[in-house]
Amino acid sequence: MTQASHKPYLRAAVLAMALSLPAPGGATSVTAGQLNLALAGGTEVVIDLAIELLLEGINGSRGAAAVASVKSGGDSDSAACPGWGCDTGEVKAQAADATGSAEATARNNPPGGAPRGVRAKASGQVAASRAVITWNGKVKAEAKGELPPALLGALPEAGNVLSAIATLDYRIEAMDLSAQGGTGGVMLLHRWNGLTSFDGGVSFDPGAPAPEFLGDLIGHQAAFLTAPGMVQATGFSVTDSVSFAIDYAAFLSSGGFQASFEGEARAEASVVPLPAGLPLMLGGLGLLSLRRRKGRDTSH
Repeated sequence: MTQASHKPYLRAAVLAMALSLPAPGGATSVTAGQLNLALAGGTEVVIDLAIELLLEGINGSRGAAAVASVKSGGDSDSAACPGWGCDTGEVKAQAADATGSAEATARNNPPGGAPRGVRAKASGQVAASRAVITWNGKVKAEAKGELPPALLGALPEAGNVLSAIATLDYRIEAMDLSAQGGTGGVMLLHRWNGLTSFDGGVSFDPGAPAPEFLGDLIGHQAAFLTAPGMVQATGFSVTDSVSFAIDYAAFLSSGGFQASFEGEARAEASVVPLPAGLPLMLGGLGLLSLRRRKGRDTSH
């Protein structure tokens, strides 16, 4: 088969055992994968990969945190479940005094199949809230299984391969995202092997006629209910892909490769001016929610 660029083009199928796993609410799933090999002389070899998701990866390292605060010297509250062990449901922070009220809820794979979610709400004269959930590192996708001898003989030797690029198609299911207040918005970030694959947000403020969508969320405006001072998406899902280089020699030796996923969803809402000390508090929240236990064996 010859492409328009007149480069020789070969396709080979990798036979591998794929593991079928139940998908909990808000699960990260890899739906397909390919490996593209560039050889000297312009030849390309495309390998279809069988992908296995490890259940430990889906339910592993993640965190949830929430902060709510009102007028300086007034009420404030925070709650967090950092790193490992955040399987108990949602965390919530609520604050109120004579000047306003604030509420933040972060929900990361709670029991009963409820979706992930972040919700931030602020009202009155001076109030602010922030909710964060994180996926931190433990999701693994593998081209798993032994390469058949016939295919091994058909694949190029490591010394003949100039580059090997893996592409993964993935999906994150069913998230509830919302923010309501004078100013605020929602942010969503994904990374695979340290490479950013999705980075988008939506923000609102009193001077704007409508919420503004930014980055990779621009293409998802139809999924959000918007109004002045409010954004909301229920059961929001993202389908995306990411490409990264792999060690082809190691791939030939082991019959597979691994990829790690991490990400963050955040909702913020405030009524200005911000309470004194709140920016510092929110900065600390980000660090807290991303913390994870060290020394855990990530192999299966």
